[in-house]
Amino acid sequence: NMDWRKMELSWESSRNFSEYTCTIMDRDVEYTDIEVNLLFVGINNFFLIMDIPVFAGLNGSAIENFSCVIYNIFLMNCTWQAGREAPADTQYFLYWQKSRDEEEMECELYIKDENCRNVGCIFQNVSIGSEKAYFLVNGSSKDSLIQFYDEYLDLYKIEILTAPLNVTAHCTKGSAGCIITWHPPLTSHVEEAKCFQYEISIQNKVKTISWFVFGTEPTLMNIYNG
Repeated sequence: NMDWRKMELSWESSRNFSEYTCTIMDRDVEYTDIEVNLLFVGINNFFLIMDIPVFAGLNGSAIENFSCVIYNIFLMNCTWQAGREAPADTQYFLYWQKSRDEEEMECELYIKDENCRNVGCIFQNVSIGSEKAYFLVNGSSKDSLIQFYDEYLDLYKIEILTAPLNVTAHCTKGSAGCIITWHPPLTSHVEEAKCFQYEISIQNKVKTISWFVFGTEPTLMNIYNG
């Protein structure tokens, strides 16, 4: 039994084997052997051959321009465009899985276009883990089978960080200059402070001066009058 939405293959066997080898065969893809180790004790191998097209469905019906962004620490917004060849009644559904050990979840708050077609999703209470997250968008239509779209994303790469916290600046007219302090921005995951990069920009009526701080752990910076 092949569940294309979950990308899971399951079967029943009347005998116990120590190892199964699954061979996936497609007209456009080379043979792929996947060994599945089980807890059963035995000496035989079971070979399963599937002659099923991986990208079944109407060509051009899968979504396009899929992208996600995490903002305000715990919110994630994903958007996409309907496939150029998708029938007019096509409706899309988004599922995501944070890691292999967690349950798959469907979008609870879809963003719709003027035709009530799902073209995006807003997720709440999102946290960033160490594994890549898996996203899958499938579709349904009365006229045709709709191709699915899937992608793995590193969530930390799509996060828009909030501003640094507790920023203070104390300046004097003398040679002491300015002392600027701050704390790292809040994130939904544990992040080493040394991983952050900062830019400090000071403007006055005459000029703008910018400093970049890379790969350090800055919480205080002295800026002297020149």
